[in-house]
Amino acid sequence: MTGATHVITSVSLAAALGFHRPSKLIVAAISSVICDIDRNNSLVGRFIPILPKLIEGTVGKRTITHCLPIMAALGLLIWTSYPSLLIPFILGFGSHLVLDLPTGNVALLYPFPKRFSLNFGIPPVFIESFYLMGLGVFFTLNWTNVQTHLKIIFNF
Repeated sequence: MTGATHVITSVSLAAALGFHRPSKLIVAAISSVICDIDRNNSLVGRFIPILPKLIEGTVGKRTITHCLPIMAALGLLIWTSYPSLLIPFILGFGSHLVLDLPTGNVALLYPFPKRFSLNFGIPPVFIESFYLMGLGVFFTLNWTNVQTHLKIIFNF
C-alpha cells in the first residue's frame, strides 16, 4: 500500500472512533507511515535516506519495522509519556500492518522468520484501488452508522 492509503485509513479510523484533536490525528497519520522507514522510496524513507539502507542491509524489508513486538515497545513508550496518544498510535501502526498483509510478506513476529500474507490472487495495485473505493463508499453511505457502532464497540 502507498503512504497515502495508510494515512487515509489511520486518520479515518481515528476520526470514526471520536479522535478529532489534531495531535491525535497527527499521531495516527505518522504512526501509519513510520513502518515504511525500511523503504527508501517511502514517504518517511525519502526524508531520512540513510536509515532505509541500514535497515534493509541488516534485517531486510518488512521485518523489524513491521512487527508486533516493536509496536508493543513503541506503544509502551508512548503510554508512559502521553497515555492519551496510545490508541491513535495503535490505530496507525496496526492498520499499516493489516493493510500490508495483502500486498506482501510481513514478519509480524520478528525476529522469528515466519512471514504472514493474504493472497487474493490479484495484483496488489488492484487490491489497493478496490480497498480505497470500498472505504470511500463505506464512509459515505454509512458514516452515522459507523460512528454509532464503533462507539458501542469501544465504549466511547
